[in-house]
Amino acid sequence: MGELMQATSQNSVRVVGCGRWMRRDDQVGLLVVEALTRMERVPAGIALTEAPGAELVDQLEGCDVLILVDAALPDSDHPAGTWQSFDYIATPERLRPRSDENTHTIGVESVLRLAAAMEALPQVVHVYAIAVADTRQGDQLTPGVAAVVPEVANAIAEQLRQWTPVPNTEVHHA
Repeated sequence: MGELMQATSQNSVRVVGCGRWMRRDDQVGLLVVEALTRMERVPAGIALTEAPGAELVDQLEGCDVLILVDAALPDSDHPAGTWQSFDYIATPERLRPRSDENTHTIGVESVLRLAAAMEALPQVVHVYAIAVADTRQGDQLTPGVAAVVPEVANAIAEQLRQWTPVPNTEVHHA
């Protein structure tokens, strides 16, 4: 995957935070991307955006590399405050569909399946899933989830540095 990433231009690389503001831990993807905007280690030209729900489809046009950051349901192997990352193209089954029938929002898994059906899915899709504890209304993250925001932002920044090409700098002699 590293070779593919190096062959793409930085303008076609997007990091998208998913979630809903004012929904406690559900906003963790948005906060990770917000943290990335303040980091000097993120290569220039990387698009850092947020796209809750169906708005994610709009982010796919012209995108070759998509990195998604979103909240995930905890389980016995991944308690709240833990995170994992994976290659969605290679292992789409790792992204579980949402279990609720909320007609006002659409989950990341549904959007990616829709994009694949429309042949609009980027060639590289990498997901960072952060297990959350509380998605009720409110602006504060639970302590365990808040603690991993800088950790995930640092992991993404490092991945971006490894995957994106170094600008060609030529030295001209006088």
